[in-house]
Amino acid sequence: MQGAIPGPAAMSPPDARRRWSSATEARRAARGCAPSIGTLRHPELRCLIPATRFALWSGTAGARQQLWAAPADQTVFAFAGIHRQGEDWPSFAILTVEPNRLLSHHGAQAMPVILRPGDYARWLTADWRDAAGLARPFPGQEMTLAEDPMV
Repeated sequence: MQGAIPGPAAMSPPDARRRWSSATEARRAARGCAPSIGTLRHPELRCLIPATRFALWSGTAGARQQLWAAPADQTVFAFAGIHRQGEDWPSFAILTVEPNRLLSHHGAQAMPVILRPGDYARWLTADWRDAAGLARPFPGQEMTLAEDPMV
């Protein structure tokens, strides 16, 4: 997966409300309180979402540039997610937290929760209080930013 959950302006109005709401609720879930998606209290609702990079936009209006971020030492990594069965098909949300200093410097207002490989089992099985401790910004000094998504 390369990319991030698109904002409402990039989607049609019905999809925008539903998906943007899910992203917002994912942030709330990281605090243990997003009832329509699920909460961290239920390990069976937690999932790993594999990724190679994620996108962010940097710069001022009219001069914005897309950048691609990833942990420096992992070619494939996992976001912390929550899943549930939707009305028609399964759905998931990527948990987000406040951005680290690196991404904040480039204008990010949030960042996905990136899990370290050693924390995958903990995310999937731990008590919700322990799992909630993993919902924190990934250190900026351990990340790379590139203009090309294939770097």
